[in-house]
Amino acid sequence: MKNAFLFSLIATGVLGACSAGKPATEERKVSQQKTFSAEDKRIASVLSIGNDEISSTVSPQYRATLCSLSLQAIEDGMRSTLSDEQRQAFAQAQALYDQRSAAGLSQDDRERTVEEVEAAYPNPIDRARFAIGCLQDLA
Repeated sequence: MKNAFLFSLIATGVLGACSAGKPATEERKVSQQKTFSAEDKRIASVLSIGNDEISSTVSPQYRATLCSLSLQAIEDGMRSTLSDEQRQAFAQAQALYDQRSAAGLSQDDRERTVEEVEAAYPNPIDRARFAIGCLQDLA
């Protein structure tokens, strides 16, 4: 009898602990958000890695061409430090962007787009800063 009483006491405690009680109420403090000026936002955008400012101002083919060239710049700069698997991943990403850059364009238009991107970003380092944003787009 003593064991039955002890068992029922423990069972009641366990069931009570497992039951859905009333949720704890939390007081949430509303934080005031700082507003940033247009100049603050522009500077932050320029300083960000994988700067995405071009996406709204150019064609998808231009952006894809820039992504392809940016990935090539990264691969060229890091060729000796990349594993075979990493080189293959870069090649696959670049091939995808090459397909996107050619979508709906004639060969002449495609070549013209490559020339425009190369003229706008003649330094491979300038192109490379877009690679992170391009890779994030694929994720």
